Amino acid sequence: MAKKKGSLLLPLLVLGGAATILLTKKSLASPPGSTPPGTAPGSLPPSSPPANTVPPITQPPSNPGTLPPLGPPDIRALYESTRVLKNTSPMQRGDDVHAWQAVLSATGFPVDLDGIFGGDTERATKSWQGRYGISQDGMVGPETRARAHSVLAGEG
Repeated sequence: MAKKKGSLLLPLLVLGGAATILLTKKSLASPPGSTPPGTAPGSLPPSSPPANTVPPITQPPSNPGTLPPLGPPDIRALYESTRVLKNTSPMQRGDDVHAWQAVLSATGFPVDLDGIFGGDTERATKSWQGRYGISQDGMVGPETRARAHSVLAGEG
């Protein structure tokens, strides 16, 4: 993107990569009649919060009782957890489940990365265990974790 005189190139981090936007004096200027009293056109009003702060959430979640969206899986959660992951009622949820689902997906067994150990994750786990020569019980315990570690380390 070519920079024009009197403009600003602003890099942005976006999900899955980066982008750059072009801001010009015209795009920064307030629309006619919208400049608050005592504020120069194109500048922020004095009561604006600093640009590096996050505004507080003012609305309740749209689906109370549901988990917030998960960020990228953190594989450390799988190894830091000591619980055996399995399909239970109620279903197990958490970062360790999310990390295990990422292992399944990365090794050819795609599942939803939702952090919930349900029937699809159990079936994929049994298939994964069968491929890597361990007991196909559909649970992620010490044996499955150790095998996942060796697979991810490239040891087969």
